[in-house]
Amino acid sequence: MKIKEVCDRTGLTERAVRFYVAKGLVSPELIVRNDREYREYSREDVQALRDVSDLRKLSFSIEEILTMQNSPERIAEVLSVRRGELAQEAKDRERILQSLNRMDGSSVQNVHQLAAQFRAVSASLPNPDVTLRFDRLEDLEAEEKERAYQSFLERQRRLSETGEKLVIAIIAAQLVSVVLTLFTGSFSLLGSALTAACCVALYRGVSWVRYVMAGLNLLSVFAFLFLLVEAVSLAEALPLWFWLLFAALFGITAAQCGLLFFSRAVSEFMYGQSSGR
Repeated sequence: MKIKEVCDRTGLTERAVRFYVAKGLVSPELIVRNDREYREYSREDVQALRDVSDLRKLSFSIEEILTMQNSPERIAEVLSVRRGELAQEAKDRERILQSLNRMDGSSVQNVHQLAAQFRAVSASLPNPDVTLRFDRLEDLEAEEKERAYQSFLERQRRLSETGEKLVIAIIAAQLVSVVLTLFTGSFSLLGSALTAACCVALYRGVSWVRYVMAGLNLLSVFAFLFLLVEAVSLAEALPLWFWLLFAALFGITAAQCGLLFFSRAVSEFMYGQSSGR
């Protein structure tokens, strides 16, 4: 099965699954197809991932889980060590809690006084800056990266959704312009067919169509400006509806041109369409 189905069955994220694979906690079959590598997960792999996830919730480290996987005869040893660590941590926390309960925080004026009052307790505690568990820090870093990665994906998803709406609006504007040609007497079957084909290609993420349409809209902007100069040069006053229609068409065309050339949202949506995301 594919990684998305694995995530649905285990409740893990794709990044977490790949992290566990990279650490050697699970080894799905590697398949090469069309010069690309894919991983095929079995039911056993899914169960192994569930087991790892459950053990991680119990605060077992990656190193400890690997040891128990590779050497089942050492499970009792790992459990014994972990039990001792948790028991010692519980004692240390109890001593700290008792000291906090006896302390009057209102009398402490600075950090130096606080450290001095705790020195009798802290002297017998391990220094976390000396006895760092790098495997646990690595896990923490991976979790932070996973959260950042998921946040990035969410931003990209929202950006893509905005891009889709903008592309649909551009396509609608193009189709409206085709309809208007029916009333102006400038309708062209070939031109309308090309416009429709470009709209379909634009929605499917064909990148070069985007720039062709943007270039045509830019030419239309210059054409509108030329018409504006011609209209202003006329001696007779033009009706209000003409100026309103002109302003609307000019604004819509200029907006399309700007979106097609510069919009990140449109770029993200079209990239997703072209890559099949």
